[in-house]
Amino acid sequence: MKARKSMKKRFVSLLVALSITLTFLPMGAVAAAPIKFTDGNLIYTVNADGQSVTVSGTSGSPTQLTIESSISYKDKNYTVTKIAMWAFNKCNSLTEVTIPNTVIEIDYQAFYYCPNLKKVTIHEGVKTIGQTAFIGCTQLTSITIPSTITDMDQAFSGNTALSHVTLTNGISNISNMAFKGCTGLTEIKVPISVEQICPGAFNGCTNLKSVLLEKNIKIINVNAFKDCTNLSDVKYNGYKTDWDKVTVNTTGNDTLTSKVQYLCDINFDLNGGTINGSGTMDKQTVYSNKKLGTASVPTITPQRTGYDFDGWYTQAEGGTKYTFTEAVSSNIILYAHWNAHSHTVTLENDENKKTNSYDYGSSVSVPTPTKKTGYNFNHWEVTVPDGETASSLNGPDENGNYSFSMPDYDITLTAKWTQKDVIDPDVDLKFDAVTGEVTSNNTQVNADDIINRKFYDDKGNEVPGEKLNDRGLPTEPGDYIVKVDVKETENTAPANQITGNQIKWSYNVPQKEEKVTYTLSLLGGIAKVNGKDATINDNGDITIEKGATVEVTFDKSILSDAQTFDQWTIKPASVLNAVEPKAETITFTMPGENVIIEAMTKDASIEEEPNILGTTLIIGTAAAGTAVLAYQTYQLGTEFYLICALPTGTAIPTNRGELAELVWNNAGKPEPAAVLNANATETDKAIAWAVENDLVKAAKSNGETYEATDPVSRTEVIKAWNQVQAFKK
Repeated sequence: MKARKSMKKRFVSLLVALSITLTFLPMGAVAAAPIKFTDGNLIYTVNADGQSVTVSGTSGSPTQLTIESSISYKDKNYTVTKIAMWAFNKCNSLTEVTIPNTVIEIDYQAFYYCPNLKKVTIHEGVKTIGQTAFIGCTQLTSITIPSTITDMDQAFSGNTALSHVTLTNGISNISNMAFKGCTGLTEIKVPISVEQICPGAFNGCTNLKSVLLEKNIKIINVNAFKDCTNLSDVKYNGYKTDWDKVTVNTTGNDTLTSKVQYLCDINFDLNGGTINGSGTMDKQTVYSNKKLGTASVPTITPQRTGYDFDGWYTQAEGGTKYTFTEAVSSNIILYAHWNAHSHTVTLENDENKKTNSYDYGSSVSVPTPTKKTGYNFNHWEVTVPDGETASSLNGPDENGNYSFSMPDYDITLTAKWTQKDVIDPDVDLKFDAVTGEVTSNNTQVNADDIINRKFYDDKGNEVPGEKLNDRGLPTEPGDYIVKVDVKETENTAPANQITGNQIKWSYNVPQKEEKVTYTLSLLGGIAKVNGKDATINDNGDITIEKGATVEVTFDKSILSDAQTFDQWTIKPASVLNAVEPKAETITFTMPGENVIIEAMTKDASIEEEPNILGTTLIIGTAAAGTAVLAYQTYQLGTEFYLICALPTGTAIPTNRGELAELVWNNAGKPEPAAVLNANATETDKAIAWAVENDLVKAAKSNGETYEATDPVSRTEVIKAWNQVQAFKK
């Protein structure tokens, strides 16, 4: 009885002990073991959700792995969502791995010590990269971080071989110590999406030299760039006012803050000028403490009417000339400075001349000329360079002065007078503009009493008698002055008080007009120009004045008994459209360009207006095997016909083999009736078929056999081609 009680107590004690043990065991210790399976070189573990799997290990010795986004096991598909801790632990054979966009997490040391891993491709979708996930991957030199990453604390910490990191736009922060101790890094570009660089992110990157920060950065935490001893180039794509808003923990970041360069604008004020027709000029942006340099300044010099560009200055007026060698530390405005053009104003009053210089745009005052006996001042005549518009004079004012704003060119003001009570002699000098000869039989200089008349050239030299014609008038082109002496009468002012006993007029003998000629190239014709027979040179050319009437007649002496005139070929179209090309005689007006006219003949047996591309031109049937090409011109012949008739790009056959292949191919390569040798070539077949169809001759007249290389005439080519076209119909 006691023994039973003792055993009962022992059983109860065991149950209690077992209960206590089970209480403290994790659920997994009593739950069903997770499902694992192997596919290829990868081991998968089914996750608790029963729908996804984790890559938990490797099988064999994989080298290049592409992890698929889904895997099938026992007729069920699973999504790959994770790479487990130590999944690729010491996988020495692995050189390349691609991670799909379904993977959300790469766990702690997932690729621990894969010494030959050189390339890792992480697709968009991965959110977490665990601590030291790639530690010991001594050949991994570059990595691209996808935009979906939210946590990669210490992910690449200690990867000393890592020299190139690409941070994809979309990342909001660079995690704690993410690249700590990556001594291979030399530069890093932080994308515009990043707002925070977390503590120690680049701590100990001793070879990091260049950092590019975008304007959206808000926080740079403690020791983010600690011990980056070689950091020398820090660019911030924002302005000084933007940088001042960035929260930078100075602990461990003193090198970064001392090297930072922010944007500075250099604005340009054209100060009344233009560039490329615009009154504004694009600003230039540089980093602070950098020089803009003349190479960055637009090479087009600003323009301003009446001014020369003098350079860029620090003030609109005065200031210092900017040389673009100074370092920029803040936004600045540079102003264009200008030097006004200086031009002359020449006052001419008879023989008196006075010249002064004035700046463009300045006000010029001109007095009324001194009184002249026998004349009243009428006006100032303004002379300007060709193509310019004469300025208008204001005045006279109460002081008798005229004024105007100085234009951007030299001007001459010539005093013009109205003669007072003096008979103005009538000068009638008419000269022919073409010949330079006087056209009037009577040259009159009428006054009350004329003493003499003299001519002077534009330099004031009297024209010698040998340069005057039989009527005492100059005929050489040029500007002249005729001076006439008159006597004083009771109705005129004393001559010696007016022009020293002389009155003068200016006139011009025009340059003899040069004739404009062009060339008519004529083949097979006879020409008349303005009703006169024209002489054709050895090249078949005639020189003809523009506007002349040209008559061209077909030269029948060039015809043989078997030929007749067909039509003209004419260039340019303006002449072609003005005549009837089939008329043996055509008449046209010589245009302002060269003309080419060629006669074309045809065989007298050819019916009117044959179709050069049709079968009426050449009769090509087997029964009429003697038909020939009869259509010809001096230069437009069989070659032109063949170029038009044959398929585009087809070379004109020059020998028997080429001709046979052309017609045989065009006929669709039909088999010849003759039995040929088994080694017969395409050319052999083509010749056999062509001979059978009378397209080429079987043998020479002396009985010798033709060779494939024997030449053929253009006529033979045309005949054969047209015959095969007839077969096809």
